[in-house]
Amino acid sequence: MPVTVIERREQLLSLCTNIVEAIAEIANHMRVFWHRRLWEKLVAQLDREEDGLDDLPREAIRVLAETMTKPRNLPDKTSS
Repeated sequence: MPVTVIERREQLLSLCTNIVEAIAEIANHMRVFWHRRLWEKLVAQLDREEDGLDDLPREAIRVLAETMTKPRNLPDKTSS
């Protein structure tokens, strides 16, 4: 039986949702388990287009870079 336009649309939406969730999970894993210096280095490599990463990790690093914030009550060690 042929797939209807609505069924195809639902399949594509499900695929997109899965991709977005995978990116969010990768970014969260990096945030929780990786040392901040490591993902800051990856962000810098991403900016220089030297990352050599697949699409999902690359997008996860972009998400992580957008959400990076410094703790408010700790001094910035890089400015000393």
